[in-house]
Order: sequence, then C-alpha cells, then structure tokens
Amino acid sequence: MRITFADPPELPEQAADAAGLFLGRDGDVLTVGTGLIEVDVSVEAVNDQEPVTTISASHDGDDVQLAVGENTVYYEDVTERPEITPEMVAAGEHQVTRVLEPGSLDEIGDNMEIRAWGEVVNGQLVADVLVYGAIK
Repeated sequence: MRITFADPPELPEQAADAAGLFLGRDGDVLTVGTGLIEVDVSVEAVNDQEPVTTISASHDGDDVQLAVGENTVYYEDVTERPEITPEMVAAGEHQVTRVLEPGSLDEIGDNMEIRAWGEVVNGQLVADVLVYGAIK
C-alpha cells in the first residue's frame, strides 16, 4: 500500500527550496537539518495513567539556514493520517491532499518538519512561503 501526499493550490507548484527537520531559531533565522529524517517514538504506560509518548528526530544531511521576514506567509500542516480501508489496500495506492491552516513563526518548535519556498538574497534563502508541521 502506497500513500502519497499532494500539496494544496495555495503552495507553489515546484519543490521546496529548503526542507528538513527544524533544529533551532535565532531571531529571524531558522536552522533546518536536511537529508533523511529518522524518528524514534516511545510510549510509556504506567498502570491507569495516560500513556506518555516521546518523539525524538534526527537527520543525516547538512544544516542549512533560512531567513524569514515580515512578508513570509506561514502555514501549519495539520493533515491527519488516513484510515487505511480494504478498498485502499485493494487499489494499492492512495493520495492525500495536505490540509493547511494559517500559522505563525512562534508556533514552530522541536520535532517539526519545515518546507520553504523563496529566493536567495546575499547567499541565504529568504522564505516567501513556509510550511511547518509536527512529525507524527
């Protein structure tokens, strides 16, 4: 079963100019780890207490910096995982259109993926559009 994700029309049609794991922020500059992202998830349940889920993510590529500005448009990716149905399995593949909501720079944090589109100014990518979402 193969699940693919498609971007909604409000995002640029071309691939993101930068994408990866959010590593940190210094003012208006974000550090993003590129390459493959590896995610470790652990769940601890003690007696009748609510289970505690811990997510840890790492990357295997270079760290890149991208700048944001007053004209950067932010979206939060709130796409839910699809429920796999027997019909989807029989078809062999299923496409999900990502769901975006307006976002803000202050909502970006640990264990999030970043995608940005923009232009290079003085050797640094300045994001016109930035999408972030929690790693699930």
